Amino acid sequence: MNFIFVIILLSSFVVLIFKNPETILPTLLSGGEKAFSLSLKMIAVYSVWLGIFELMEQSKLNDKLSKILKKPIRFLFGKTSEEQEKLLSANISANLLGMNGIATPTGIKACESFDKDGNSFGQCMLFTLCATGLQIIPTSIIRLRSQYLSS
Repeated sequence: MNFIFVIILLSSFVVLIFKNPETILPTLLSGGEKAFSLSLKMIAVYSVWLGIFELMEQSKLNDKLSKILKKPIRFLFGKTSEEQEKLLSANISANLLGMNGIATPTGIKACESFDKDGNSFGQCMLFTLCATGLQIIPTSIIRLRSQYLSS
């Protein structure tokens, strides 16, 4: 994949050199500036949601959520431990709220826990569930659209 990216980048430079060489440096600088600006704005959104998730864990709301989701989790993932249920409920709720970057650490911990127990079905199910992109509130998309004034 890196090879393909380098080929695309180099071919773009070659085309720019022959078509409009004076725009290479301004294009590179503006692209870097836009990427940095977007990163800062997305960090702000994720910081808020990470704070909310930390409050959930400290207030034991995650434990209550895992009890509510116990039957669906057992139905989807088979036999799971209490710790796995907590990790899965945090992962599922983060994914449903559109916070995929926040759901990743809990998903990795859940997969490691499944691996220790030899539950490859649970790993495959979690991967499938996360890969489908099921979201109730797509916060990342909402943030991107509001940044670019798109309603």
